[in-house]
Amino acid sequence: MCRYPLLGWLIIRASPKTKTFPKGRLPSNIQKIHLTRCNKLVSLSEEGWPSNLKSLDIISCKKLFAHTNSMKWNLGMLTSLMTLRIWSTGEVVDTFPEKEGQLPTSLTSLWLRDVPKLKSLNGKAFRHITSLQILCISDCKQFQCLPEEGLPTTLTTLTLRNLPNLESINGKAIQHLVSLQKLDIHKCQQLRCLPEEGLPASLSHLDIRQCPSMKPRCQRGTGEDWPKIQHILSIQIDDEDIRSMPSL
Repeated sequence: MCRYPLLGWLIIRASPKTKTFPKGRLPSNIQKIHLTRCNKLVSLSEEGWPSNLKSLDIISCKKLFAHTNSMKWNLGMLTSLMTLRIWSTGEVVDTFPEKEGQLPTSLTSLWLRDVPKLKSLNGKAFRHITSLQILCISDCKQFQCLPEEGLPTTLTTLTLRNLPNLESINGKAIQHLVSLQKLDIHKCQQLRCLPEEGLPASLSHLDIRQCPSMKPRCQRGTGEDWPKIQHILSIQIDDEDIRSMPSL
């Protein structure tokens, strides 16, 4: 691989023999790596990664995040990594990451999509991701709660999408998010209410869609959750601008 010193983007797709990655040293100029449908992949090496790697996608690598392989991957040494996307995993533990230090502190964006058995995030591990700004959790059928230990205070955008088992948002997880500006909650049909502690004062945009219980609760002036959101400049509920609607 070092024969291509100017290589900037590496895609490994449907590689049936790949069990560990990388094998050998990769060119330092690579800034983006995309791993998809490597169904035999069970471990990530702690050596050989590009020193300038900024973005890593791991998609449909069914065995990598299995409980039996939890000690076989560690991305903590990727000190330049800013964006991590993990989509469509198979055998996976119910919390992510399972161990502290498995994610780099340099991360600014984390996307978890279609992780079927994921129930929660490891709050103790997330406290160390001190640069995280964007967190998106979507299509995780078993996801139930945000961590009581809280999320990084650097977070500016939080997206919760298509989480059918999410019944509530833990106030302890978000009340200290002093940088949070945007909160999107889509297709969380079991969500009953917003946290009793309210939402961060820094929040300027709230977008809630296809959460049946939330529309009446967020109505301007009359909804039970209105006092929790009235400080927010932009409020969209099912594509309606609640701010522009007259109070009842």
